[in-house]
Amino acid sequence: MPQQTANESLTDQALELAKTGQFKGALSRLDELGESINQDVEGLYIKAVCLRKLDQREAALASLDSVLALAPDYVRAYQERGHIYMAEGELKKAISAFAHAVELDSAMTASWRALVTLYAKTGDKSGLAEARTELHQLEQLSPALQAVKSNLNQGKLEKADQICRQYMQQHKQDVEGMRLLAEIANRAKILDDAEFILESAVVFDPGHVGARYDYASILLKRQKFGSAHSVAAPLHAEYPDNNLFKALYAATLSGIGETEHAGRVLRELIADKFNLQHAYLLLGHTEKTIGNLPAAIDCYQRLYQHRPDFGDAFWSLANTKTYHFTDQEIAHMEDYREREQTGIEDKVHFNFALGKAYEDQRDYVASFEAYERGNRLNKERLDYQSPEIEKRVGRHRAIFTPELFSRLSEVGAEAADPIFIVGLPRAGSTLLEQILASHSQVDGTLELPNILNLTRRLRGRSPETENQEPQYPRIIPELEHDYF
Repeated sequence: MPQQTANESLTDQALELAKTGQFKGALSRLDELGESINQDVEGLYIKAVCLRKLDQREAALASLDSVLALAPDYVRAYQERGHIYMAEGELKKAISAFAHAVELDSAMTASWRALVTLYAKTGDKSGLAEARTELHQLEQLSPALQAVKSNLNQGKLEKADQICRQYMQQHKQDVEGMRLLAEIANRAKILDDAEFILESAVVFDPGHVGARYDYASILLKRQKFGSAHSVAAPLHAEYPDNNLFKALYAATLSGIGETEHAGRVLRELIADKFNLQHAYLLLGHTEKTIGNLPAAIDCYQRLYQHRPDFGDAFWSLANTKTYHFTDQEIAHMEDYREREQTGIEDKVHFNFALGKAYEDQRDYVASFEAYERGNRLNKERLDYQSPEIEKRVGRHRAIFTPELFSRLSEVGAEAADPIFIVGLPRAGSTLLEQILASHSQVDGTLELPNILNLTRRLRGRSPETENQEPQYPRIIPELEHDYF
């Protein structure tokens, strides 16, 4: 038996023993893994659970530290930490651990249940209300849909899709199931499917508030601004104090060009301190769109005062093109780009904003170094996608040959009207688009999402599996000429 298979067998045996309460036996099986357990996330997690059950909490926490070193987003490790801290009476640490778990996966019923208990003990009325609401909503779902939601939250689209479709075969008009199926399609970027499912859900249950919200959101994502507004506006009118609906309403107002009205609604959200990061950013962009640059700058500054490590606030200031950073702001960016806790994307934005700041000071060496650091960080952030991108490029090169273009040379629309700008990031293509679209006889059509959606439709309706050869671009030579 190969070593990996043998290790998996031992881990599976340990899991079965733990399920039946044989914790010492489970630990004995895991001991047989030797040093290899240090690279086995599931094995380390099972070990932590067994140690907690045997009241060896310090050792259990050490095992969980090893789990999170290997898999920083392993949800159950945070939940297990919460159980340990709760048993030790460290309520603040327990709340932090359970809160982290539900942040990663909002379908963690046990974590919400623990938070209800903890918030009640600590007198946190706001937290208690939220936890009770979330727990109640989860408990309204069938176990199958809870599993779908959990798999979705953890990015396991294929598994979520499989469970959801099996459930929907027996419950064809279950609106909650339809919402989850639509969310799977949304995550798989099959947006037309998501729209159709949610449109059907609203027909089946016109009064279902969640389905209406989801439907408006997907219409907005598909840039069907008028349709999105026609759904969001009545929702906001019926529930004027619901800030989530108000935020959606503001986004649709921006989409239909009612930017001043959108600004007023966003200021209401800011007054209510609702999702300030999103509200300040969107209001800043809205003010910039209508030419009110001082107000936009004020929004971006208030945004970084609200969240000092949010690099996009500074990058948005830099993107006004005319803003000059103060020495204090430059020192702030230099500080936060070095902090370990600052996210990679935020560090990228800090470096790009510093590139602009140093350039304004005519310190071109420092400016180049900041841009170079930002690009290097961004490359590291995206490098994990390289193998998949290489596969995609290889597939396209194999299909889109000179012979294919020659064979299809007489196919397609002959209109000379469309102007497609092809470029790379930071190559100036967006600026060129903006210059052209500013002409009275040129319309910027926002077509890119539709082109991407078309390729995804050609790719097929189900989420791709790891070993499955995608339908697109393989299908291109097989298409009838009318499709072009």
